[in-house]
Amino acid sequence: MKAEKRGPGFSRDFSSFGRPAGKKGQITLFIILGIVLIFSTAIIIFIKAQAKEQMPQVPTLTESLPEEIRPVRDYVQECAYITAKDAIEMIGTSGGYLGVTPGSAQYTSKRFDLDITGMDPTSHEALTVSKDWHLPYWYFMKSENTCTSNCEFDTKRPPLLKTEGSDSIESQIDAYIAENIDECIDNFAAFGEEGYVVEKLGNISVRTMITDANVIIFIDYPFRVTIGDTSSKMTQYMATLDVNLKRIYNLAGEITTLAAENKFLEQHMLNVISGFSGMDEDALPPMAGTEFSFTSKKWLKSTVVRKIQDILAIYINLLQATQTENFRVNYFPDNSVKTGLYAQMVLPLEEEHYDTSVTFNYLGWPIYFYISPGEMISARDGVSVPIASLLVPFKRYDLPYDVSFPVMVELRDTTAYAGDGYSFFFALEANIRNNKPVTEDFVAFEQMTDVTAQMQLCNDNQKTSGDVTITTVDTQNKPLDGAMIYLSVGEVMCPMGETSLDSEGKLASFTGKFPMGAIGTLVVMHPDAAPYTREFFRAGKDAMKVDKIRLQKYVVKNATAMKMNINKYGGDWLIDPAPKPLGENEEAVIMLEKVKDNPNEPDVVAAASVKANERSEIRLVPGKYKMMITLLKDKSTIVMPKQTVGGQEVPETIVVANGVFPTEYEAYVIIDNSIYNAKEIRFNALYFNWLDVPQAERTLDDMEAWGNTTQYATENINYLSPVLS
Repeated sequence: MKAEKRGPGFSRDFSSFGRPAGKKGQITLFIILGIVLIFSTAIIIFIKAQAKEQMPQVPTLTESLPEEIRPVRDYVQECAYITAKDAIEMIGTSGGYLGVTPGSAQYTSKRFDLDITGMDPTSHEALTVSKDWHLPYWYFMKSENTCTSNCEFDTKRPPLLKTEGSDSIESQIDAYIAENIDECIDNFAAFGEEGYVVEKLGNISVRTMITDANVIIFIDYPFRVTIGDTSSKMTQYMATLDVNLKRIYNLAGEITTLAAENKFLEQHMLNVISGFSGMDEDALPPMAGTEFSFTSKKWLKSTVVRKIQDILAIYINLLQATQTENFRVNYFPDNSVKTGLYAQMVLPLEEEHYDTSVTFNYLGWPIYFYISPGEMISARDGVSVPIASLLVPFKRYDLPYDVSFPVMVELRDTTAYAGDGYSFFFALEANIRNNKPVTEDFVAFEQMTDVTAQMQLCNDNQKTSGDVTITTVDTQNKPLDGAMIYLSVGEVMCPMGETSLDSEGKLASFTGKFPMGAIGTLVVMHPDAAPYTREFFRAGKDAMKVDKIRLQKYVVKNATAMKMNINKYGGDWLIDPAPKPLGENEEAVIMLEKVKDNPNEPDVVAAASVKANERSEIRLVPGKYKMMITLLKDKSTIVMPKQTVGGQEVPETIVVANGVFPTEYEAYVIIDNSIYNAKEIRFNALYFNWLDVPQAERTLDDMEAWGNTTQYATENINYLSPVLS
């Protein structure tokens, strides 16, 4: 039965930013990770090894036919092409299968548990996109949505090659062509009118080969063709389809692996829920929060579910993957929070896929959702605490979200079929329980008592120590009021209070009680200064005065950039230590991550982007930093010539095609207190000067050298340290 084809055909400009940790510290951590990964480029250092591997033998046509017979063979080959293309298109529409129907997949032995009604997509093995379109999950939770521990996960990802297992994509194409090519051939009716007589001599045999560059179809189908006095047996036919199905399949596999191991869909959704939650009636219920109130806030479950679906429809579609055709940097100079949120929406890929776009879709499908029994959601508990002889009710909203939802991923190769393009779809399932991604060692909320116990420390009735006095100043010993005091114990950070100026404006201090005997980390944070931490802090029954805490204030400085070329001299690549201005199509992206003095210290990060003849701003405090600088050269084209390595021929390779060519390195540097007196800070980027090497002289060793830029930086760090002026 012929499967029915279904499915739709569906300025970089960084300024500096950096924030102390806390809630916003999580955002800055994602900023640095996101931006670093955005501009990371996979270095193809394994080409040599691949070149040495024995490539599979591609069949060729060996039989010679009379000139009069060749049009008939050409006709069969055209039918082979058309039928194979139909198969590949349907495989792309159905996640690697030639149609997925209730109970089975066509042309395979696979059996699928399908969501026929389309109302419960996260309890089945495929996503029902529409009535006749079911998209298998390449990663999903096999256990029931209500599982409380030892949850199992599974995949319906088919093998690509016949050598990798049964029901492979190759074998499905074989079966489809064998069953459907006769419909295209149509008994050679078109040739009968021209006097041809075609007799079938045997059965068809199809061999599909998915190679590193295309799909090759080789068919053995015997016919005897007679025209006039000429008669000949024809057997062999071949068609080549201009679609790199292997590359697309591998990209889908890479995204699936990241979904399974890094839980990027779940992390993204948790960030979004956190951003849209709060005490307002129009907000989502908070994952964690407290309120002094006589009445508990309430939310209708049905309303919350609808809002989450609306949020998913927007924010899942905003997800991007680096090193792909449709990746774009989103940066908002006046809104670091928004920049941080967009930075979290970036999936870092290791390999380059600049000819392929990646789109994540959520189209309003039903979700699994649970916080508490019943339709009404409210505070988990409440107590009354004594404050100034009054009993004030205290409500805690540590609400555990359980959410499962489907995501459809589309990979679009814009170069396939001479620019006509090719799409491949597959589904992923995301699962959140207890406000965390579900893993195989997941344990339900009722069994998780440690965090609940830690939360009790934040209650005012636990603050029974003697008075603790904390004084805060800046690096010039001036009083610094508005510093927030926290005690961090385990996974919980309890607010203690805030420093304020005395009546004379000469002292900024806080005096208050702590949970007596609790051992944790003292955290002091100010919006204009780097966070301060002190480990193993403990308040006893006696009053105590903490040594004056000096907070390093942030300074905003002009940031400039120059470049140092790594040039090829003979067969060696060496740094030219003379700095040069950036070119018109060049941009230096600078990222700094402060090295923590202890593991509990919040993150301090900063970033800036500098173009030719421009200045940016960067926000810093003194300290030791991990510095990551990427020089981006736009509108570059780099081609590796055809070469022979280990007796194997490596074809001409396009490394970059009229796009962005990056050179990046990492190094550790110290920015001392002189930053406070400097007017600007200059950073030195490295540029791997490949374009000046004649194409005929480029070798695979050059690609390895390109990947060793950090080593060049380490060996020449004296040239690369930031310059204050």
